[in-house]
Amino acid sequence: MRKKSLISFGIVVALVLSLFVSNVFADPYDMSVNTDGSIIGEYNAETKTFTVTGTGAIEDYSSSGSPFYAIKSEVEHLVIGEGITRIGNYAFYKGSNLQSISLPSTLESIGQAAFRESSGLTSISSEDLPNLDVIEESAFIWFKGLETINLDGLTEIGNYAFQSRGYSTDTLTTVTVENINTIGQGAFSNQRNLSTITLKTIGTIEKSAFESNKSLTTISLDGVGTIKTSAFSSCTSFSSVTFKNVD
Repeated sequence: MRKKSLISFGIVVALVLSLFVSNVFADPYDMSVNTDGSIIGEYNAETKTFTVTGTGAIEDYSSSGSPFYAIKSEVEHLVIGEGITRIGNYAFYKGSNLQSISLPSTLESIGQAAFRESSGLTSISSEDLPNLDVIEESAFIWFKGLETINLDGLTEIGNYAFQSRGYSTDTLTTVTVENINTIGQGAFSNQRNLSTITLKTIGTIEKSAFESNKSLTTISLDGVGTIKTSAFSSCTSFSSVTFKNVD
């Protein structure tokens, strides 16, 4: 009888452990463009961490179609590993509970609305992302928590890439952009607390790119080719404006 009890107890423990493991580590998600398993996303419920590993481009998704979207309210930490070159459209949309995001130095492009309405970054810098070339339309639109942006050598910052809602709680204060072909329409618009902008060697600043930045006091333009209509409209707090080598 005692032997049977011990066996039964062992079975119960094994079942509990298996349930625990299955709850902590969800089945891996294939996030590769060609569904070939070259990029895998895994969620650890214990640490609330979503980790992406592999090489190449993460797939493009519809607004609610990514594996991340299904568990977005649970995830607090996002780790995208070295080897990933592109973050697909809507891949991490509405990650508003994210406390941290780790991006790889191999990253070359960030897709449309990839981090729309998300959080978890306080800064974006070309120093940390030396291969970044394109930030697509609305990639970080309505993103919460960004304080500084320092980008150098990109081909394009897309339309509305960093547009905000113009709330008093906006955190972005400083933007430095150098050696970039195009800053898209509305790219940095409605940033309520953005105070300082430095732009150097820019091909084109599209219309409304910095529109309605009510706290913008200091702007420096050096080597800007074309500034489109309303690029700085409704910016009402200028105290220092410097132009150099502006067509």
